[in-house]
Amino acid sequence: MKKMLIALMFLAPVAVQADEDVHSLEAIKKTATEYLEIDNTIEGRTAAVIHTVTVDTAAHEVRFSFTRFTKFNNYATCESVKGHLTYEFLKVDEADKMLVKEIEQQSSACEFRQVPPQ
Repeated sequence: MKKMLIALMFLAPVAVQADEDVHSLEAIKKTATEYLEIDNTIEGRTAAVIHTVTVDTAAHEVRFSFTRFTKFNNYATCESVKGHLTYEFLKVDEADKMLVKEIEQQSSACEFRQVPPQ
């Protein structure tokens, strides 16, 4: 199992804004999902399939799980990823924006099962 802790304030602060009220549960969930998809996708090389995104608005925390597929030369890898991120709201150009402060995730190799033919 691989564990990563990334302080995004030092790497690349990402401020994204949802279409509706950024403080609503739906907007936070939508923004977090879009962030995870963008952060874990490299066109033609890496793709992420988001499974769950759960928001705790009181703690400013989002828990998530997804599967990441990566292509390298003629091979592909598959990781099962679980983790959480913390966020805050900042006023930028007179609009509230959601800033991802920190993300922690653990990943492990996918488990494949042979399915009998039907």
